[in-house]
Amino acid sequence: QVYDLSAGQFVKDTNDWCDGETPGGLVVPLEYHSIAGIALPDTGIQTSISAGYGETDANVAQIVKNATVGIINALEKDITKNIYGKFLSGDISLSAHSLPALSTMTYAKWGEAVAKAATEFDTTDAVMVLDSATFYGGFLPTLPSNIIYNAEDPVQGGIVRNFMGLKAVVCIPNNVLGSSFKGAIIARDALGIVSRYNAPAINGYWDTFKITTEDGFTVGFRAFENLCQGEMKFRGDALYGSKFLHSDENGKATGILPLA
Repeated sequence: QVYDLSAGQFVKDTNDWCDGETPGGLVVPLEYHSIAGIALPDTGIQTSISAGYGETDANVAQIVKNATVGIINALEKDITKNIYGKFLSGDISLSAHSLPALSTMTYAKWGEAVAKAATEFDTTDAVMVLDSATFYGGFLPTLPSNIIYNAEDPVQGGIVRNFMGLKAVVCIPNNVLGSSFKGAIIARDALGIVSRYNAPAINGYWDTFKITTEDGFTVGFRAFENLCQGEMKFRGDALYGSKFLHSDENGKATGILPLA
C-alpha cells in the first residue's frame, strides 16, 4: 500500500492530518523480479595448497565483494527499464514538450520545459530524467560554468541537483523511454514504487545477506556451492513494483511531462 500524504491540512484540535480521515492511496503489486549473478568455477580461485591457510577463503570473499557491486549495477539497469517502461504505456495525460535538436539546445530551452511542467504540478519537488545521449550531449553542455564549478554538489553519478528549482536532473540509460521521448519531468507523488526483501525459501546457502540501496530497494544475495557443476554461484535479486498514483477524468496519469 502506497499512501497519498500530499492532500489535507494539519488539524490542531485532533493533532493529525486530513481532518481525521484516512489518507488515500493505492495498492502497488510486486510485479517485477530482477535477478543477476555470477558462476565461479572451483578451479578459478587461483590459489594453491601451498598458498597458506585462509587465502582461498579471502579470495572468495573479495570476489563476492566485487561481484556485489556488479550485481547491484546490473539490477539497477533492469529496475530502471521496468519502471520507466511504464511511460510508454500511453497512460500519461500530458502532451510531450518538444525539445530542439541537441546541437541547438540552450539553457533557456530547459527553462521553458520546467516552466511548462510548473503549470501542471509543483516542480520544486520534482525531478527530470534524461536519456544518457540527451543528458551528456544536450543538457550538460548548456549549463553555465558556475552551476558546475560552484555548486555544493556538482555532477556526481549522473545527477545534477537543484537545477532551476527541480530537486535533481538524473541520467538514465538510452532507449528506456523509447525512441519517442528524450526524458520526462516527474512530480514526486506521480509514481508509487515499492520494494520488499525476497527471503530465501530454504536454508542451504553458503552465505546470505541483504543490502538496501539509497533509492530504497532491498536486494537479497545468496551464495551457494553447486557440487555437481563444481561452481560457486552468487546471485542477487530484487522484488519490486510501480504504479501511477494520480489520474485525470479520462484515467490518464498526471504529474508527468514527457520531453520529446
